[in-house]
Amino acid sequence: MPSLHAPLSLGAQTSYAELFDMAQSAARAKFAALRGSFHRRRIKGKTYVYFNFRDIDGRGRSTYVGPETEKVASLVGEIEKSQALAGREALSQRSKACIALGCFGLPDKGFRGINKLASYGFFRAGGVLVGQHAFLSIGNMLGVRWASDPAELGHNITIGFPLASEIVSHDTITALEMGQMPVREFRGYKGSQRAPYEGALQVDFLTPDFRGDIVGARPGMGIPLQPRKFLELLLEDTAQGVVFGKSGACLVNLPDPARMALHMILVSTQLPASERGGSAKELEQAAALIEWHLDHGREGRLREVRLEALRIGPDWGQCIEQGLASFSRTHYGVRMTASFVD
Repeated sequence: MPSLHAPLSLGAQTSYAELFDMAQSAARAKFAALRGSFHRRRIKGKTYVYFNFRDIDGRGRSTYVGPETEKVASLVGEIEKSQALAGREALSQRSKACIALGCFGLPDKGFRGINKLASYGFFRAGGVLVGQHAFLSIGNMLGVRWASDPAELGHNITIGFPLASEIVSHDTITALEMGQMPVREFRGYKGSQRAPYEGALQVDFLTPDFRGDIVGARPGMGIPLQPRKFLELLLEDTAQGVVFGKSGACLVNLPDPARMALHMILVSTQLPASERGGSAKELEQAAALIEWHLDHGREGRLREVRLEALRIGPDWGQCIEQGLASFSRTHYGVRMTASFVD
């Protein structure tokens, strides 16, 4: 059976490590996440300040900051000076170098969407990037390129939130002072709602399913979260990683690779018969993650995750058994299934 992953060159791994360090440094800069510009309007002899920016759908928007007081003028000057020194061009150049050396770079639309979500503070609040974007980004983090790189990622970005997560909704001035976009201005497509025009990004906000119904909006977020069974498995032991495209890079929270492998197997047990064709792709990706653990002598981590999952709830054991049995019947072989069992 051909390998499901190939190691990145030493040059590619080194370049990724340098990009990660650069993204961390940029994130420590107070206003690094702010993308936009200020403009002023003169009305009846008074000057008012607005902040122009592009939202996740790529459309231009404007938010009112306030009258041009000394405080506002000082804030505007500080942000504009910081933007001039932000080093975004260096991030973009390093990202392009990573892609040229073989790392997987996200399509520009997907990266810009994730970068905009970061600017609203979703990852600072504990949000975790999951789904296809996370799987591909984990490959870069592990120093490999997956054999199952998709030709097209589609337009879905998925973020999981722990139940305890919270984003405080500040007024525009306070949010800008903190170096992030005011979350009340977010106009992404929420709760699995389909975007109203072809090619638009869709953002799914998920949370663990403990009650089986839609969870109300988090305090300060104003965003309804969709419950998903087994999601809590991805929200523990997360790691910080960097996602990037040709236009730049940003830090996100990524799932633990072993947890993601078991999660993919578990989710495959919940799909209706009409959707099981799509589960083959996820099972192949789970196999790729398992293969990486086996090749690096980390079978013990897979067993740890299985034992932790068994302790979450009484129905998890049955689902794990069912999922592993189904997985063992694929062409990936019994060896991968056995890696989860003591």
